[in-house]
Amino acid sequence: MLSPKRWSRLCRTLGARDPLANAFDMIRDRYNELGRYYHTSEHIRECLDHLDEVAVSVDDPASVEMAIWMHDVIYDPRAHDNEQRSADFAKHLLESSGVASETTSQINELILITRHSDEPNTHDECIIADIDLSILGATPDRFDAFERQVRAEYVWVPEAEFVARRAEILQGFRVRKSIYLTPQFRKTFEDQARLNLDRAIACLHRQRRAGH
Repeated sequence: MLSPKRWSRLCRTLGARDPLANAFDMIRDRYNELGRYYHTSEHIRECLDHLDEVAVSVDDPASVEMAIWMHDVIYDPRAHDNEQRSADFAKHLLESSGVASETTSQINELILITRHSDEPNTHDECIIADIDLSILGATPDRFDAFERQVRAEYVWVPEAEFVARRAEILQGFRVRKSIYLTPQFRKTFEDQARLNLDRAIACLHRQRRAGH
């Protein structure tokens, strides 16, 4: 469960006024939309838990936390610009609440890093990228649940197409020299992430062969 008290504390830290301080219910409802199985309030809570574990090493914890809250607030599995739309949504909400423009811009950049297509430029961008990918290094049971949740979000995609595309995505992470960008996340998650990815990719390849 997401905490309204935590949200209110974050808003105060960022110097926000209404409507941001009163936006908790709207944001929670977005994460609980029908059709979401992984990109839910549980994902945000898990990310916040990981932030708490490394908060002492974060340069701007409040901005990173707000980016976590906002990075999947817009989520349509049929779209390819969810992070940009989430960043735009956050920008409007933050600006209308009096959050400093420099802080708003920083939060937007942090949200966009969760596309995992651009190289991070700052330590905090590395942190949020690692937090967002922490699920890859979760326990086998949690990782397997994650894979089922992703499939449920893409239920409209034909099986053969999903299997091929999913294997490609997971292989993209697997071939990285390091999946994680920061020492603390590499130490905690790297080895398990590689085991999870190897197992999932092998399973997808078996499914693909069976389909033929």
